[in-house]
Amino acid sequence: MVELDGEPLVRRAVRLLRAGGCAPVHAVVGAGADALPELRGAVPVVNPHWRNGLGGSLRRGLASLPGHVRAAGAPVAAAGYAGRIGHPVLLGRAVWPLLDRYATGDRGARDLLRARPDLVTVVPCDGLGSPLDVDTPGDLARHAAAGHQE
Repeated sequence: MVELDGEPLVRRAVRLLRAGGCAPVHAVVGAGADALPELRGAVPVVNPHWRNGLGGSLRRGLASLPGHVRAAGAPVAAAGYAGRIGHPVLLGRAVWPLLDRYATGDRGARDLLRARPDLVTVVPCDGLGSPLDVDTPGDLARHAAAGHQE
């Protein structure tokens, strides 16, 4: 439901993923899902346990993907900005079982990336977007102050 430049972040994410050639795009929604405008180009996945945190939403979204969906290349590919891992992150099916251990509560895949750097291929993205992540109101304020890029 949070907006950046008048656009809900979830709609923005769907738009950018579709523009980048991702298909299908599944969008996990929880609080306020009833009030969310239509997500054109995405399959909505409702997480009734959204209060349990990001980890459950990540696992629920991955579980909703059809069996034929595959990621190409490395087990994990992550955008790199000035040598630091950022978003987006592509998780191949081979690592999904590891998320039961790492993606819990308000933790997504970050702990997995730190614990298993051997699985991660960093794709340099300097100058192509912003390394800022938006998980909290403070993150949103920093993102807006930094003059975000898509």
